[in-house]
Amino acid sequence: MNMRGFTLVETMLYIALLAFIIGGAVAMAYHLTGSSGRISAMAVAREEGDFVMRKIGWALSSASGFSIPDAHELVVTRYGGATVNVKLNGTKVEMKEDGDFLPLTSSNVFVSDLTFTGIPAAGPGPEGIRALLTIGSTTFSMTAYLRR
Repeated sequence: MNMRGFTLVETMLYIALLAFIIGGAVAMAYHLTGSSGRISAMAVAREEGDFVMRKIGWALSSASGFSIPDAHELVVTRYGGATVNVKLNGTKVEMKEDGDFLPLTSSNVFVSDLTFTGIPAAGPGPEGIRALLTIGSTTFSMTAYLRR
């Protein structure tokens, strides 16, 4: 007798195999989308941190002097007499240049720390400043010295 079709056991086996394959594909897709979100957040944090450090470097590039009113604020006096203020306000870094404070970081990042430390002049060397910025779990640092 020649029978065509699948038996009940074969059908159940194929359904279980198909469910296993689809379940694995869904789990893999979920993992990939979750990973891409974390990687994207890390990239945004890195870009914002680099931007803030470049802005601080720009402010110090033509500085005639600076002061640190508190550890989270820097006031730079430029050669033309203008001042540039950079400070941590809550979870945002803000900058003021002849006007109101404007945010340097977006609401997409959480700035947990911005610290400025003065470096005294040593011998013939100029005074300088060290800036540490922490966004999420990433810490950025820079050291700049005043030109003489």
